[in-house]
Amino acid sequence: MGSIIFDEVLSVRGELEIQMGIIDQTLVKIKAACRDVVNSRSPKEYIFGVDSLNHHKEMIDAEYKHLSASYKTLENRIYCEYYTLYQMIKSYGNSEIVGNISAKFSTEFPPYKHLDQSKVYDMSMVKKMHINIQECILELEKHLLEKNSSQIINTDIQAMTIGNVIHTDKYTNAVFNAKVELFKKYIEIYNVHHHKYYTQFLLKARLHILIDYNADASALDKLKERIFMEQPSNTIEDT
Repeated sequence: MGSIIFDEVLSVRGELEIQMGIIDQTLVKIKAACRDVVNSRSPKEYIFGVDSLNHHKEMIDAEYKHLSASYKTLENRIYCEYYTLYQMIKSYGNSEIVGNISAKFSTEFPPYKHLDQSKVYDMSMVKKMHINIQECILELEKHLLEKNSSQIINTDIQAMTIGNVIHTDKYTNAVFNAKVELFKKYIEIYNVHHHKYYTQFLLKARLHILIDYNADASALDKLKERIFMEQPSNTIEDT
């Protein structure tokens, strides 16, 4: 039911979280270095250079904010998809299974609100929903086996016209089986697309680090060293 692929999705997401943390730390370092450079230069003489440096810092900050916002949108969308699928499975299970039904069909999760763009949904909830969905599907498959085993198969009874009952049994069981297979296919597609999206974000994050942040942090470190060397010494040599 896609559990191995889902684990791979979580693995890529874990790598992405690490890269985002590195970007955040490096960005803090760049901002601090920019402040040091600006504070070490007189605004009058260096107004053009300082202005360019501030603009560059703002561009880096804007890129990171855009990446973070897109990442949040992806996380929320993944929650939305799993929440929607789980509600479908819950509804179908409760309508089709009569009597003793697993508690997994009644678990409640925070509802997804399409209009609330500020809300961030925790990935731990997606993991729990994924487990619940798997167990619900197992319960549905078990119920299908019971339906198949209780299906009327004795067509030798001539005294009763039960042909239509038999065909209806086969039809309802086939529909039930198709529905369960559909739920499983949904999960497979989710895993494929989510793995793709996280991989794309991971590559973007690595590019940010390799191209922009590391180079800028290194250049600013060298500039700070030069500034320190240019500063007049306050020590008085012994004569």
